[in-house]
Amino acid sequence: MSRVIIGSCLACIIAAYELGKKGEQVTLIKHRGQWGAHFGGVDTCGVHYDAGMAIVELTSTNLEKKPDLKSYDLTVRNDVGRFFGTVESYIESYVPLSIIKQPECYYRGHWNKDFLLCNDFEVFQRMSPQERELVSSQLVDRSQEDWKHASQKIKRQNLHMIGNYKETSLYNHGEHVHHQLIEPFVRKLTGLGADAISSLYHRRLWSPLYYPETIKTAAEGTLDRFGDTVIHYPVKSSFKGFADVFLNLMRKMDNVDVILDPILAIDQNKKSITFDGDHIPVTYDQLAWGGNLFEGQRLLGVSGIKDAQSQRANLTFSFLVLDKKLITREFSILFVLDGNVPCYRVTNQSVCSGEEGNESRLIVEYNTDHLAQRGITSKEEVQVTTASTLIELGIIASHEAILRSDIKMIPQLLPLCHYHYNECSQANIELLKEKCPEVCLMGDASGISTRSFADNVVQGLKYSQCSEV
Repeated sequence: MSRVIIGSCLACIIAAYELGKKGEQVTLIKHRGQWGAHFGGVDTCGVHYDAGMAIVELTSTNLEKKPDLKSYDLTVRNDVGRFFGTVESYIESYVPLSIIKQPECYYRGHWNKDFLLCNDFEVFQRMSPQERELVSSQLVDRSQEDWKHASQKIKRQNLHMIGNYKETSLYNHGEHVHHQLIEPFVRKLTGLGADAISSLYHRRLWSPLYYPETIKTAAEGTLDRFGDTVIHYPVKSSFKGFADVFLNLMRKMDNVDVILDPILAIDQNKKSITFDGDHIPVTYDQLAWGGNLFEGQRLLGVSGIKDAQSQRANLTFSFLVLDKKLITREFSILFVLDGNVPCYRVTNQSVCSGEEGNESRLIVEYNTDHLAQRGITSKEEVQVTTASTLIELGIIASHEAILRSDIKMIPQLLPLCHYHYNECSQANIELLKEKCPEVCLMGDASGISTRSFADNVVQGLKYSQCSEV
């Protein structure tokens, strides 16, 4: 059987590699984009960066010791959590991982253990006794039978059709916690607010949805931390390293062909693919698509549904190389909760990877529209803002610490997970499946919930074992 897998995401790369290991005839077509897709990163300032929030989170309450890959259901939110053990053991055999220094959050001028991702409640120590009493009083009489209660987020997979993140956050966290800790971060990330985000997909924005009982107990001072969230990162490497390892191994296989040319057309009747280049046409017995969903529809002759109400956030990244000796605070990831500080996250990727040397790679992340609301519109203004922000946060003492920097403003980058976006995506997936039932979708084409690092790995492994995802 001749298999063709189209797409540059990790799911496609792993699927092709695993099939190649079994001796099957496989063609992997990059088509467009970069290898690794979201996990391909950015080259600038003479070094490589992982773009955005690239981490491996392998903590889950529904972890199974030996889950059956055939049972993986990409339509069930967080079903991938059952396979975190599988993901960790598989990845470790190719690219070693290490546990990073625990992320932190900046609130009211103080560094704290992280509230958003790592379930630590040190931020409550920054509130007065009166405020903590207020938080506790706002969370009485919360019922787990209410659709807004966080206990419903796995059981009710249709929450995105019922309400938004602001509604569920107010119910589970109370007004004071929401407006102090949640809303400023979401607004700085999306350029809008929590009411623009689906109640079901809050975690894609690295925002929490705690049980109200948990927040109440934490505010009362009897709970310091909930759970043990562990974050991994490639040792002295980057996420691009995963794609590089598998691609290099595949290039040594005679039964695997890797094609870089973009596709011109797909003839489903002849099961043939032609290219916008010199490469000869390729035929297939089985086809998998892991690229952009709309691009897949176009090449396969499927009329897609456009939803003008869906929104995507415009993001700005400040890439920096700092003199390591002049960094005044060592950290991995800092979530910035204070609304008066314009960025929403700062990452020291050199600390995350544990690399040695005299320089450190940092990324400072902003929402472009949020910057514009502050009157910051040019790259030069962003550079000045970044330097002053790093000084305000206590990361550097002066501009002299910055050796090199680059600003990239990327429009329409982050999909805002609201009802319209999810329903439009799902409708287009169903259309493609109906018109082309023999085509398997994976990676970026498989749905809004299935683009995490772990989901990519599980999808690739399942396809190689089960022929379909």
